[in-house]
Amino acid sequence: MKKILVTFLSMFVLLCGGVNFAGAYTSPINLTQTLMTGSVGNEVSVLQEFLKEKGYFTYPTITGYFGVMSKTAVIAFQNAYQIDPIGIVGPLTRQKIYELTLSHDTVSSTQSVKHVRSRHRTRTESTVPSHTLTLSKTGVGNGIVTSSPSGINCGSTCERSYDEGNMVTLTASAAMGSVFTGWSGGGCSGTGACVVEVSADVTVTANFDLVSYLLAVTLAGTGNGMVTSSPAGISCGATCESLYSHGNSVSLTASPVMGSLFIGWSGGGCSGTGACVVTMTSATAVTAEFEIIQN
Repeated sequence: MKKILVTFLSMFVLLCGGVNFAGAYTSPINLTQTLMTGSVGNEVSVLQEFLKEKGYFTYPTITGYFGVMSKTAVIAFQNAYQIDPIGIVGPLTRQKIYELTLSHDTVSSTQSVKHVRSRHRTRTESTVPSHTLTLSKTGVGNGIVTSSPSGINCGSTCERSYDEGNMVTLTASAAMGSVFTGWSGGGCSGTGACVVEVSADVTVTANFDLVSYLLAVTLAGTGNGMVTSSPAGISCGATCESLYSHGNSVSLTASPVMGSLFIGWSGGGCSGTGACVVTMTSATAVTAEFEIIQN
C-alpha cells in the first residue's frame, strides 16, 4: 500500500512541476523549452506555478498560456536575479530556476497528495482568459480594417474576442477616393499596421477621410473677367485654385467685365460658354478665355 501511495504521489508531482501546496519542491524544476509570448503547455504551467510561489506571477489562476502577465512576471524575476530582462525564458533563466529548486523538502503527507491532485485538475480545466478587441471607424471617408489572426473584417465584423496574450495585427485599406489618416487607441498611431497585445478589452479607432484634389483656373485672352465656383472656393481674379473632396461636383461660372467677352472653356472636360461642371476625381486645370470686344 505504501509503495502504491509513493508511485501515485510521484506521478502527480511530475504533472504539477514538482511543487507542493506549501511551496516546497519534490524535485528540481528543469525546463527544457524556450518560453515566450504565445507559448502554451505544461512547461508554461510549471513556470507560472514557480513564479506565483515566488510572488511574481499575480494572475489568479495557472493558465498554461504565456501571455502579458507571464511576460511581466518573467521580467520581474530576471531583474531580481540580474538576468537580461527580456521577458523570454532562455538558458540563463531556466538554469536559475533549476538552481533555486535544487534543494528543498519533499512532499510526505497524504494531504499534500490530495492538494497536488486538486491543483493539477484546476490547472488542466482552466481556460485562457479572452478579451474583446473592438474596431471603430471615424471620418468622412470609407475603408475596411482586417485582422491577423482573422476575426475582424470591418465593414461587417468590427469586434472579436481573442485569448489573452495574443498579438493581433490590424491593417487598414482605404476605398477609392478615400485615404486612411491614422489610428488611435490600443497603443497605436500613424498609418502603418496596428499591433495590439491583448491584455484587456480594448477599442482601436481607424480614421478615413476623403481624398482632396486641386482645381485650378487660369484666365486667358486679351479681355478680362471673373470665374466663381459652387461650392465656394474659387473667385478668380483673386483666388484661382481650391481643394475639393473626391467625387465633388464643382460648377464654374465665367463673368466678363464690361468691354470683354467670354469666349469659352478648355480643360476639365469643359467647352462652350455655359457653366463648366467638373467632377473631382483627380487634380484638374480649367482655362477660361476672355477677349476684348472689338468696336
